[in-house]
Amino acid sequence: MRRLGMAVFGSVIAAAVVLGGVGAYGQLTSNSAPLEPNTLVIEREPARRTTSARTGCCARRSTTRRRG
Repeated sequence: MRRLGMAVFGSVIAAAVVLGGVGAYGQLTSNSAPLEPNTLVIEREPARRTTSARTGCCARRSTTRRRG
């Protein structure tokens, strides 16, 4: 059981070091594909549907639904 625990701990530490190194390399080099001049970038975000407040006894209550 002790060997298994040490193996798991060592694997987690090794994975953290590797991922940290890859992240640091990515931040330092920041090789990204430059956009050409006059390029239009379109971002798609999830749509949000909002219903208006009701009239009458429940005029203050409004609901917001998310399409998914």
